[in-house]
Amino acid sequence: AIRTARQISRRWKKFYKDIKFSQIVQYEDVPLMPVFKGVFAFLSQKLRELIEEIEGFYRVLEKEGPAVVVTLGDELEAEKALVCLANIYGIPTLSLQHEVIANPYMLLPLVSEKIALWGPSSKELLVKYGIPVTRLIVTGAPRYDFLFNKGEDNKPVPINIRPQVGLEDEERFIILATEPYRLLENAKAIEILRKIVGKIENLRLVIKVHPAGSLKAYLRLINRNRWNDVIVVKNVPIYDLIRSGEMVITVYSIIAVEAIILEIGRAHV
Repeated sequence: AIRTARQISRRWKKFYKDIKFSQIVQYEDVPLMPVFKGVFAFLSQKLRELIEEIEGFYRVLEKEGPAVVVTLGDELEAEKALVCLANIYGIPTLSLQHEVIANPYMLLPLVSEKIALWGPSSKELLVKYGIPVTRLIVTGAPRYDFLFNKGEDNKPVPINIRPQVGLEDEERFIILATEPYRLLENAKAIEILRKIVGKIENLRLVIKVHPAGSLKAYLRLINRNRWNDVIVVKNVPIYDLIRSGEMVITVYSIIAVEAIILEIGRAHV
């Protein structure tokens, strides 16, 4: 893996120095290599990481000999690499829809043999973008089945989440759900929402940090701006948080769908 990574690194460096390649990467005689050099370096790093992951996948497939490979969406590079490797081994592959398909190009080309979809609208969208209908299976979203369960005997009993969040029993709050890698974008949203919430009596703003996000980063943001009226949480029961809140707001998060399913009725994107 180290040997191959070094070979890739040397090849990328040749691209940087190759005059013909530099002439290709330009527009209207404007050289674009200085602009894209960082992009190429990033791709080089990603390739090195993928080599390590592929080596790990080789060992797993060789040792375990799975009957099928299932991935949680094929949007990520490592998952696509695993599926491509499984295809070489002749192992059937299935991809599961992970979130609302806002950008079909993230799934293209579809490398899994089949993809399980939440509903007909997802199927119609992917057919529109050229994926054969024979590769698309509508299964629904089993992860949300229990949220639709109307039988009171089977429903999880809501708990009072306020003490865990740091709120008084009578305090109302709205939730801003963040996405990872969008700290600056979410910071602007927090700034705007804080001013709005501050004008409403007995209402607080609670920031729910994405599971892959950094709680420390948001705490630093809050402390730096002295937003002492804002509460930041991460590892709290999400459905109890949604049920207790007055409104769910998100820049881009699947939590909006979950709020609608839970009949909050005030999920805003």
